[in-house]
Amino acid sequence: MKTTFQELEFDKVKEIIKQNCFSTLGKDIVDKLCPLENKQVIEEKLSVLEDTKNYLLAGNNLNLFALNDVFPLLQKLSIENYVLNIEEHLTIYNNIKISNRIKQDFRNENEHYPFLSKIIKKIKYCYNLSDEYDATFDEKNEIRDDASSQLRKIRQQIKNTKENLHTHLQSILTDKRNEHLIQDNIITIRDGRYVIPIKERKQNAFAGIIHGISSSKATVFMEPLAVVNLNNKLNNLYNEEKSEIFRILGILTNKVREITNELKTNLKVLQQLDYLQACAVFSKSISATHCEITDLPIISLHNAYHPLLYISTQSNKEKIVPFSLDLNENKNVLIISGVNTGGKTVTLKTVGLLSVMALSGLLIPATSDSKIGLFKHIYSDIGDEQSIENALSTFSSHITKIKNMIENADERTLLLIDELGIGTDPEEGAALAQAIIEHIIQTRAKLITTTHFTKLKVFANDNYLCMNSSMRFDTEKLVPTYNLDIGLPGNSYALEIAKQYGLNQKIIERANEIVGKQNLNLTNLLSTIEQEKRELEDKIKYFEQEHNKLEKEKIELENKLKNWKKEEREIKRASLEKAQFWLNSLQQEFMQEIKSLREEFKNKKQIEQIKVHKILHHFSEQRNKIHQKEEKLSELKLVHLTNPQVKDAVWVKSLGAKGIIVKISKTGKVNVNVNGMLIFCRKSDLFQLPDGVKIDKKKRAVVRFPCVDDEFSMDLDVHGLNFDEARPRINKYIDNALLLDLEQVRIVHGKGTGLLRQKIHQYFRSDKRIKEISYAPMNEGGTGVTIVKIK
Repeated sequence: MKTTFQELEFDKVKEIIKQNCFSTLGKDIVDKLCPLENKQVIEEKLSVLEDTKNYLLAGNNLNLFALNDVFPLLQKLSIENYVLNIEEHLTIYNNIKISNRIKQDFRNENEHYPFLSKIIKKIKYCYNLSDEYDATFDEKNEIRDDASSQLRKIRQQIKNTKENLHTHLQSILTDKRNEHLIQDNIITIRDGRYVIPIKERKQNAFAGIIHGISSSKATVFMEPLAVVNLNNKLNNLYNEEKSEIFRILGILTNKVREITNELKTNLKVLQQLDYLQACAVFSKSISATHCEITDLPIISLHNAYHPLLYISTQSNKEKIVPFSLDLNENKNVLIISGVNTGGKTVTLKTVGLLSVMALSGLLIPATSDSKIGLFKHIYSDIGDEQSIENALSTFSSHITKIKNMIENADERTLLLIDELGIGTDPEEGAALAQAIIEHIIQTRAKLITTTHFTKLKVFANDNYLCMNSSMRFDTEKLVPTYNLDIGLPGNSYALEIAKQYGLNQKIIERANEIVGKQNLNLTNLLSTIEQEKRELEDKIKYFEQEHNKLEKEKIELENKLKNWKKEEREIKRASLEKAQFWLNSLQQEFMQEIKSLREEFKNKKQIEQIKVHKILHHFSEQRNKIHQKEEKLSELKLVHLTNPQVKDAVWVKSLGAKGIIVKISKTGKVNVNVNGMLIFCRKSDLFQLPDGVKIDKKKRAVVRFPCVDDEFSMDLDVHGLNFDEARPRINKYIDNALLLDLEQVRIVHGKGTGLLRQKIHQYFRSDKRIKEISYAPMNEGGTGVTIVKIK
C-alpha cells in the first residue's frame, strides 16, 4: 500500500527540491524532511526559509554550485601521517573560498535577513588557511613554483636540463651525417625518456637505446647514448620535484588538520544553506508564503492551491482555482461533495500536502494569514488500493486503512479519506460511512472526506461539529468550475451530465422516476440555493468594488490634503528665503552705515552712541523675526542647549542630525561626533534632542574623551611600510577611533606579496579591541584594504 506521503505526493515535492540542490549534502537533508512536533523549531525553519527566498527575490544568489562534501576527507585526517593529495586539497580549498565569500557577503545583511544571517554567523573565517592555499596553488590549480624555495630551485634545474636535452637532440637531428637515419625531424617522449624517430632498417647504425616502435613498424624511437645521462638527470629531478610537492602537501595537510573542527562547522552550515536555497527556489516557483503554525489542531487555508498542479500549468495560470477553508476548534468534520472530476480529490490532497509541508518547515502556496495546527498524525486514504497480491478488493483495502486510522486517532490527528464508504452496497456503504464519522467525532480528530452519498450530506447538515462543502458546477454549461463553496452540499448532476452526453431521453426520464420525489426535491433545492448563493456573491462583489472605489477616493483626497500642506510649507519657505535675502541686503547696508560711523569717529573723535545702538537693534529685530519663521516651519520642537558638556547627546540644527559632544575647546569651539564624523560647531547651533529622537545609550556609555587629533581620517594608509613600522601607527589609530566611538575604520595596506596584510590580520585577531575584520568590496580596494569593526 502507498504511504501517506506517497498519496499526498510529498515524495514528489521532495524530488523537485532535490533537483535544486548543488550537492549531496543538501539532498541528504531533503531526504529526511518530515512533519515536526516542536512549534518553535518549525517556526524557525519557516522564518529562515522565508529569509532565503527574499534574498533570492532581491536578485542575490548564494553561489553554491561548486560545493563538495568533504566530510570523508576530514575524517581521513584522523589517520596519523595521512597526507591529502592535490585534488583533495583543492576540494577543501574550494569549500573554504565559498564559506569565506558568503561570510563576507553577509557582514552587513543582519538587518535585512536576520534569520539567515544568524546561520551564516556560525561560519568561521579561514583566512590564514586560505592565504596558505593562495600561496601554494596558482589560478590553474597547479602547485606554484614559489610554493617553496626548494621547489623553485628544482623546477629551474628541470627547465635547464630540458633545454640541454632539446639542444643535444636537435643537433643530432640537424646533423647531415644522420639524414639517412632519421625518420622525422621531431623530438618526442617514450617511457618518460626524450627520444627521436629512427628508421627501423637503420637502427643498428645508430648508437642508442630503443624505447618503442611505431604501429607501422617502420619507425623505432631511440634515445641517443649522448643524452642518456641528461635523461637520467631529468628523471631524478622529477622524483625530487614529487618529493618536494609531497612535503609541501604534508605541511598543508597539517594546517588543515589544525582547524578540522572549524571546517566541519562550516561544512554543516554550507549543507544547510544548500538545502535552504533549494527549498527557496522551489518556494519561488510556486509563489509560496510563510503561514502561521498554531498549537491548536486546526486548518485555516486561504487562497490555497496544489503546488505540483501550479508547476504543471506554468503557461496557463488562469486554470489554477484557489480555495479557502476553515476547520477550526468548533468544527471537526468537513464533507466535500459534487460532480466527478470537479476537484474534490485534488482539494483533499492539497489540504493534506500543505499541512505536511508546513509542519516540515516548508513555505506553502497560500496567503500568509493561513494557519496549520500541530498535528502529530496525518493519515490518508486516497485512490484505488486494490491488491491482487494480498487478495484485497478496493473496499477491503479501504476498510483496512480506515481501521488503522481509527485505532490511532486522537485530537491531534488529521484524517483525509476519499469517497468514504464506497466499493460496496450504496445503502450499507452510506450507513457505514456515517457510523465511522460519528466515531471519529468522538475521538475529536479532524476529518476531511469526499462523498456522493446524500445521507452523509444530510448528516453533516444536522450535526453542529460537521460542515458541508461542495465543488461548484456550472448548471448552464454543465462543466465544473473547481471552486470550493463552504456551507453547501453539492449535487452529483449525474442525470444532467448523462443527458448532455446524449443518453436516450426515455432512460433519463425513467431514472428521474426511480430517484424519487424526495431526492429530486433535494436536487432542486440545492440548485436553487446555489443560484441564490451566486446572486448573493455577485452583490457582495459589487459592494466590495464600491467600497474599494470609495477607499481609493479617500486615499486620493488624503494625498491631495498632504500635497496642499506641503505646497503651503514650500510657499512659506520661499517667502522666508526672500526675507533672508532682504536681511542680507539690509545687513550690508548696516555694515556700510557702521563703516561711515567709524570714519566719522576718526574725524570727529566722537560718535553718537544712540545712532549706533539704533542700527544694531533694528538689524537684530529683523533677524529674530526670520528665525521665528524658520522655527514655525520646522516640524521639530527645538530647545537651546544652555550649558553643553562633553558626552551630551545633542541636535545640530544646521545639519538636522543628532550627535555626541566629544570635546569643547577653550575658545568655545565644540567637536561633535555625528554618525562617525567629527564636526566643529558653535554652541548656538546646539539644541537638546527633540522628542522621539534617541541615541544608542549603550554606545554613549563607552565613549571616552581624551584629546584626539582634529585631523582624523576614516582611512589609515600603511602600504609601503613593513609591519614593525606600521604597528605603532595602527595601534594609535585604533585608540583614536575608540575615543571617537567609531564603529569601523579602514586600513589601506595594499596587495603586494600579502605579507603585510597577513601580519596585520594576525595582529587584529589577538587584539581584544577588535570585533571583526573583513576585506573591502572589490570596487573599494578588495584585498588591499581591511575593514576593521571595533567593539
